[in-house]
Amino acid sequence: MFIQNPIQYYEMLLQYHQAQLFLASIRIDVYSHMEQPAQLHDLARKIGCSEEKLEPLLSALKTVGLIQKDNNGFVNTPIGNEFLVKSKPHYLGEILLHREQMNSLSHLEEQLFSEKNSTIPMYDFAELAKAVIPEIYATGRATDFITEINKLYPDKNSELHILDLGGGSGILAVEFVKSYPNGKAVVFDSPKVTPVTKEVVTQHGLEQRISVIEGDFNKDTFGGAYNLIVASGVLNFAHADLNGFMDRISEALCINGYLMVIGQYFNEEINSIHSVLSWLPGRMNGFPAPPTEEVIKNATEKSGLNPVREVTPGRFRGQLFQKTEGKFNE
Repeated sequence: MFIQNPIQYYEMLLQYHQAQLFLASIRIDVYSHMEQPAQLHDLARKIGCSEEKLEPLLSALKTVGLIQKDNNGFVNTPIGNEFLVKSKPHYLGEILLHREQMNSLSHLEEQLFSEKNSTIPMYDFAELAKAVIPEIYATGRATDFITEINKLYPDKNSELHILDLGGGSGILAVEFVKSYPNGKAVVFDSPKVTPVTKEVVTQHGLEQRISVIEGDFNKDTFGGAYNLIVASGVLNFAHADLNGFMDRISEALCINGYLMVIGQYFNEEINSIHSVLSWLPGRMNGFPAPPTEEVIKNATEKSGLNPVREVTPGRFRGQLFQKTEGKFNE
């Protein structure tokens, strides 16, 4: 979308200010004190600030639609009560703040004019794995994931074996084994992340059905044989030898097993604003762009993985491949 009018510059600036207001309100945790209508003086006391400064902040939150006000005081919207109150199971405040830091563009000038890549840390994957758990449920990703597996394997009593590659918290594996009582899962991730995965698996009492393996998916083998391998957001980091990566996936799949690739492909012509802006900090810091759809297509074909259809497991685009008679079935 091209800018058609200079007024749009000011609209973008306004959106930025609204985002600043929203993130600041999360950091001070104002929403946790407004599950029920609350008066200004009570809110100021709980938050620890003056009424004179809190009142304009609350008025601004009301103006942009983040909270409401009635005769009984200030109160959350229904959706704010569900997703912005710390005590609620689907609290999104932590992951929103985490993603704001991950995708921050505040160091663009430094990165642009520096001859070296910035020393600013880009991602803390262990923290991300913990913070993303409520997001997986709140955005419907867990439900969508199970729906896609149900399409492939409608018999819930199937003795399936799946691998969640770069599975982070392991929540998708948890939901899978809950839906398939005879199924087993493996979560493969880096040594920095797997302590979080093991903790989540233990919390759910699923140590006998979910194995956690740590390693480097750019060089290590994945075990097998699996009926399904899920590769969510990992192709960005496997670009150096994507053919070898797909070879090892194909080796780990049983015949007629599936690979579900979830994430954004790089395409200069059709990339969404969300994709371009989320990749920009990393690319400015020396990280390559994700592989193109054509590159992925070539790598999967060489490894005996044939495209089946697109999948829609939540916010991101996905593609389903199947291992049939091919390179590793001779």
